[in-house]
Amino acid sequence: CPLPEDPRISFAMSYLPRDLVGGDFYRVEHTQVSHYAVFAADVAGHGVSSALYTMQIRALWEALRPEFDHPARVFTAMNRRVRAIAPEEGYFATAVYLVVDAASGKISYARAGHPAPMILRAEGMQELLDRGDPALGMVDDHVYQEYHTHLEKGEHLLVYTDGAVEIDDMRQEQLGIEGLQRLVNDSLVRGVPDLEALQEKLLAYSGCVHLPDDITLIRASRR
Repeated sequence: CPLPEDPRISFAMSYLPRDLVGGDFYRVEHTQVSHYAVFAADVAGHGVSSALYTMQIRALWEALRPEFDHPARVFTAMNRRVRAIAPEEGYFATAVYLVVDAASGKISYARAGHPAPMILRAEGMQELLDRGDPALGMVDDHVYQEYHTHLEKGEHLLVYTDGAVEIDDMRQEQLGIEGLQRLVNDSLVRGVPDLEALQEKLLAYSGCVHLPDDITLIRASRR
């Protein structure tokens, strides 16, 4: 999707599917006044089957537009609807949904079994938004919770799918969240995470020609 333009906040993204079609879905949209919706989902499976599930997520995203400023309501409704098509065992998709206020910096978010988004604080610290609930499609009638934090001017929000952390090197050692945090620090350009550089570092860590899973990276930077 086209990224919104706003002098108060900037967005960047990088999407690299493992196959010709992928199972990651993302959206960055202006919702109202100074609010922006940032959504990422990773459906179960790979290739064509996961791409078909992704179409279901997109349809639900469009259907739930009236609730866009309420991440927990979106996930509660989305979970209820995907239970009808979720596998009997396992999950349908992991997802994270954040509403960022470009004027105040307030972030409201819900997380459904998805890797925790990361905030790069101005003083160089990294904060993980690790509170959350089960993946979509796992629990009948689950009521998702909404959490809050703040993005100061000069700070950066990084959203990613599990393809960015579940990467093994040639010794079969998984990168993990701590490894990703190190690579994020190594990919800073004048204090800003460079998504293309980060993607290259992830590929170099794997030692492979292409990565074993789809990878979506989204950055929101408050000016």
